[in-house]
Amino acid sequence: MRNLQPNMPRWAFFANSVVTWNKSSCRS
Repeated sequence: MRNLQPNMPRWAFFANSVVTWNKSSCRS
C-alpha cells in the first residue's frame, strides 16, 4: 500500500478525510 501514484486518487483523499474525521470523533 506504499506504491501510491503521485496524483493521489479520489479514494485516497476520501480515506484520508475519513481517518482525520475518525480521529477527531474519537477524541470527543
